Amino acid sequence: LACNRVLAAAGFADCVPEISDSLPFPYVLKKRVDAWGDNTHVVANAEDERRLATLLHDPDYFRQAFVPGQREYAAHLLVRKGRIVASLAVEYVYAHDLHKKCREQPPHYRRLRRATHLPLFRDMLNAVGYEGLCCVNYKLQDGRVRFLEINPRFGASLAPWFFAMVRALPRAAPVR
Repeated sequence: LACNRVLAAAGFADCVPEISDSLPFPYVLKKRVDAWGDNTHVVANAEDERRLATLLHDPDYFRQAFVPGQREYAAHLLVRKGRIVASLAVEYVYAHDLHKKCREQPPHYRRLRRATHLPLFRDMLNAVGYEGLCCVNYKLQDGRVRFLEINPRFGASLAPWFFAMVRALPRAAPVR
């Protein structure tokens, strides 16, 4: 929630799905601090709201507009001195539209992609003063990037391709 608010205030509101206590179905109920989407719920209808009633009023949770689409992306970025010095992306494709990326709903398939939208990601990360390795999870909606989350760490989907990313790093001058 804090990340979404900071990004919106920094001029990236068009990239952040709406956050509100009153959203049309479907929407996402997210725990403020979570791992692997274990406490994230897609609320598709009034029955889901009844089932999740206690969490809807829990201050540890917030509601965010659901971004439709079966494709989701994870852009792994290494930022140094305001520049993206290495990047790669993973594309996930899910069997149905109302999904959440988690252990219980694995993607139908995933593949390595060239990272795109790098100027946007660079500007966004510079606006919040971020430097280091991160993973930007997003979808595309009507051609626009819609951020789902930013993990300021090594993203799990980078593991199989980590050495490909390292090989892409510019060579440093030898230490003398």
